[in-house]
Amino acid sequence: MKRQLTLIVLIITTFCGAYAQKKTTTVTTNAVEERSSYLGIATGINNISGIGGITFETPFSDNFSAKVGAGFGGWGVKLGVAAKYYRQYAKSWSFGAGYSTASGLDKLPLEQKKAFSSNTTETIEINLKRAHMIDLVAGKSWGGKVRFNLELGYAVRVAGGTFAPSNKTDVLAETTVQALNLLSPNGLILGLGLTFKL
Repeated sequence: MKRQLTLIVLIITTFCGAYAQKKTTTVTTNAVEERSSYLGIATGINNISGIGGITFETPFSDNFSAKVGAGFGGWGVKLGVAAKYYRQYAKSWSFGAGYSTASGLDKLPLEQKKAFSSNTTETIEINLKRAHMIDLVAGKSWGGKVRFNLELGYAVRVAGGTFAPSNKTDVLAETTVQALNLLSPNGLILGLGLTFKL
């Protein structure tokens, strides 16, 4: 009887140990999968990668990740970096802050109406100066191996982003000034992206 009882206890202990080890391995594997890095493409307004570009995001804990982006926009080459907080990476809403810069453009040709004439147009060249922004964003992603990403926020221009005619004798029309102020990096952020798990 003692021998049988010992054998039963031994079998139960072995089974429980194996099950616990399997469960721990599964949990660890899932945690690694959930904390994968993502590489993808993005578009939007005032977002980290401009009108069109690429993004890369990698976690360094269950709650925090780093994101970088590069692309092209209406104000030249766009580069950015951000730190993001998740309640649980990468399933929950995220909240982040970052820095981005737009390179500006030299001698950008623009057509405008001539001063004191409603029918005649002229082409002038504009220099767009480099802009520096602080970005505040909130985002959500859907999917696993392939994620659809949405980001909303606000970009605060902290330096640069000015413009002036290449030829100092040229005069900017009021409509041209309004258009360039609208184009200058600053204001609402809308970002859409598609990222792939690495």
